[in-house]
Amino acid sequence: MAVACLIPSAAHALQGGEDPDTLPVLIGKRYGEQGRLQLWVTGSIPLISKFTEMYGVTGGAGYAFSRLISVGVTGGFFGGGEVDVIEDLRLASGTELQLTDLHRMEWFAGADVIFTPIYGRISFASEYNPAFDLYALVGGGVVGTSREVTPGAGGVAQDQSSVTAYGNFGFGFRFHFIDWLALRTEYRLFLYPEASAFPQNVDGGGLTAAQQLNLGFEFSFAL
Repeated sequence: MAVACLIPSAAHALQGGEDPDTLPVLIGKRYGEQGRLQLWVTGSIPLISKFTEMYGVTGGAGYAFSRLISVGVTGGFFGGGEVDVIEDLRLASGTELQLTDLHRMEWFAGADVIFTPIYGRISFASEYNPAFDLYALVGGGVVGTSREVTPGAGGVAQDQSSVTAYGNFGFGFRFHFIDWLALRTEYRLFLYPEASAFPQNVDGGGLTAAQQLNLGFEFSFAL
């Protein structure tokens, strides 16, 4: 088994500057997703759960303008809640917890720019030569969040919902089983401001950083 891997900026430096498309070892090799429509769906789980945890489904669509750059829209829905220790503290105190990082995502919608600097093909002693690539992404949009609020002593916790802006960045790996189907796994860090749960806190509740691990499939079609 051999692995042909290429960083685009070094492509024309191979063997004295030859066009890599003409090199025998690279003939038929995937050079990114240029000119292709990408559709994906993934399951999402929390990578680190501080006070809350979110499980959901995300998806998106994108278009690759070049071998390096693609843009897309993305979104998702989440369920979940507070971790056990926070639930125990809430029941014990019977009042609102004076803590930040209690706002969890319920949904998000936004756009990303995806940069794919490394791609290649795994060559077996057969006609099956699956491709792979590594990518980084950055983007933003709007997010709906929810936080449990206890009105007062003996009160029942209620959800406080809000909508705000978010930014995210991350990186991922795609393994292309065949030309139009790939396994997609990625890490995303979402950053969004918290709406204050306390009327006296005019500065808001802080900034939440939610780390999610996504795993699913991507479908790719030439346009």
